[in-house]
Amino acid sequence: MGEKEKELLENHISEKGMVSPDSIDDIQFEKGDNPRKSDSENIPFNINDEQEALKYFKDFLYGDKSEDLIMAKGIAEKYILDREVVKKATMMEFRFALSNGDIIKAFNIVDLFDLSDDFENDKEIKKAALEGLENALKNKDVGFAKVIKETFPLEEEEVVLIARKAAEEFIEDKDYFKVKEIEDSFLIGSGLLDSVREEDKDIDIKPSFPEDIAAKEEAKKAFSHYLADGEIMPALRIRDSFFPSEELEYDDLQDEAIQGIERCLERDDIPSGVYIMKEMKVNPESIRSMLIGKFISHLSSGEAIKAIGLKEEFSLDESSLDDPAVIEAAAQGFSKALLKQDIQDAVVIKETFSLDSEEMAKVCSDFHVYYLKRGDNEKAEELETSLMR
Repeated sequence: MGEKEKELLENHISEKGMVSPDSIDDIQFEKGDNPRKSDSENIPFNINDEQEALKYFKDFLYGDKSEDLIMAKGIAEKYILDREVVKKATMMEFRFALSNGDIIKAFNIVDLFDLSDDFENDKEIKKAALEGLENALKNKDVGFAKVIKETFPLEEEEVVLIARKAAEEFIEDKDYFKVKEIEDSFLIGSGLLDSVREEDKDIDIKPSFPEDIAAKEEAKKAFSHYLADGEIMPALRIRDSFFPSEELEYDDLQDEAIQGIERCLERDDIPSGVYIMKEMKVNPESIRSMLIGKFISHLSSGEAIKAIGLKEEFSLDESSLDDPAVIEAAAQGFSKALLKQDIQDAVVIKETFSLDSEEMAKVCSDFHVYYLKRGDNEKAEELETSLMR
C-alpha cells in the first residue's frame, strides 16, 4: 500500500449516523482457506467456537481503549475469523468512530487492521468526508479539518463553501481567532478578517475560548498515553496536529518513551521502538538491560534472526555477545531452532556465538537421526549440508 493511499485511509471521515455497530450481529464467521495465526496476543479466556469469538471480537472492537483494539485483533487472528467479515466489521467501526469524532481510534483501526481499500473514487465516502469536515469546523477542530482537506480528494469549491460558512458563523460569535485559523488553512486571500477590520479596527484575534488551552492539555495527555503504549503513529499525528511549531518537553516524557519502547519490543515492532528511542532522545544505557533481556528471550527461543536484528537496529555493543547469559541462551536457542526445523536460525547462532563445537556436533547428530526417523529426509539433508560438514 502506497504512502498516499495509506494517508487517505487514515484520514477518511465517514458519514455520521451512517452505521450502527449492532448491524453486524447476524454475520456468520467461516474458516478461511489461508488461516492467519496470532503471534501477538494471548487471549486470557476460553473461546469455544467462532460465534463466541465473534461476540468477544465485537465487544473489544467497540471498546474505548487502544488495548481493546489490540485484543480484538488478537481474537480475529487466533480464531481464524473470515477476512472479509473482519474487514466489514472494522470498516463499520472505523466509520462509526470517525463520525463521532473519535479520530484517534479510527487511526488505530486503520493501523491495526490494515484497511487497504482505495476510497478515492467512492462518492458516498467523499460525501461523508465533506460532512466530517463540516462537523470538525463546527466543533472548532480546525486542525483535524485541515488534515481531512489535505489528505482526502475533495472538490476545492465544496471545501471553500463549507469553510466560509463556518468562518461567517465564528464572525457572528466574534471568535476572530478561529476565523483567522480557517482563513489561513482554507480561505487564503479571502479577506474575511480585513472586511471585519473595516468595521472594527480593534478586533481581538487572540484565542477567546478556554477550550483552546484545554484542548492542548488533553492533546499532551493523549500524546503521552500513545507514546507509553508504543503507538508512535497516533502520537505523531497528535503532535503534528496540535503542536506543529512548538517543542514538546521530551525530557518530561522519558519514562513514557521507555515504556513505549518496551511495548514495541513485546510486539516485535523493532522499527517503532528505534524511532521512539531516536525521536525522544532516549539514553541507550537506560534501556540496555531491557534490550539484552529481549535479545536473550529471542535467542533462547531459537529466533536468532530476530535477536540479531534487534541487536543491530538498537546498536547493541559487540561485548553483549560474550555475556555468559547470552552464551547459555544461544546454546538453548540452537537446540530450539533445530527442534522447530529452523535450520537457518541454527546456522546464524553457530556463526555468531562461540559455542562448544563438540556439543553442537552432538546436538546436530541427534537431530539428524530424529529427522530421519520422522521420514523428513529433506530436512535431514539440509541439516547435514548446513551444519555437519
